[in-house]
Amino acid sequence: MEETAQTVALVTGGAVRIGAAICRRLASADILVVIHYRTSSSQAEALRQEIVAAGGQALTIQADLHSAESCAELIERAWYKCGRLNYLVNNAGVFRRDAVTDFVIEQALEQVWLNAWAPLILTREFAQRCPTGGAVVNLLDRRIHGLDRTYFSYGISKRLLENFTYICALEYAPSVRINAVAPGAILPPRQPGGEPAPPAGAAPLGLHPSPDDIADAVYFLLTRTCITGQVVFVDGGQHLHGQIF
Repeated sequence: MEETAQTVALVTGGAVRIGAAICRRLASADILVVIHYRTSSSQAEALRQEIVAAGGQALTIQADLHSAESCAELIERAWYKCGRLNYLVNNAGVFRRDAVTDFVIEQALEQVWLNAWAPLILTREFAQRCPTGGAVVNLLDRRIHGLDRTYFSYGISKRLLENFTYICALEYAPSVRINAVAPGAILPPRQPGGEPAPPAGAAPLGLHPSPDDIADAVYFLLTRTCITGQVVFVDGGQHLHGQIF
């Protein structure tokens, strides 16, 4: 075990997309980042090297989160590698299209497991070990405000994780703070010629969030000691419409 006095954060699904942006943001704040991945080993290692080259600290850890045992083992292994964990970001998940009329039960249950139950178990294992002052941020989706007909199982899983966020915030206070970020659709890559993609007209602010916007919100919630049980929407205000998807 390597003892460290530095703040340590475990980010599940941290190798790519939003997870990678979160890892970069935390590392820029002198937080030692544990980059979890399942199959994205090359991306995780590339991100680790990028963070180290920029003066930060990071390490990678592989785990499959399809069972309660593997979730508990991930927390144990991360703790053993670093000597402590201060923050947990539950970002890993599955985003698969289905509907009430055609869902496959095995695939639906997998989404609910990976998007809700696995984060709950990770949170429980983390909270049992974490020193006072620890924090958890769950990644939800702005679709929790609306009726999602096109991503039926996914929508259910994120609503369940929202409820877990509130329950756990009460259960683990005052030692551990638990909040969530609900992103909207991520800003598409820049178009040829460097021009930004057209704004999101359905959002009151007329724009999509970027991964960095979401990472900033995660960092804010991890480090604010008087906030718990909150869901922060980072979606340009689109959740205010209460849509049917």
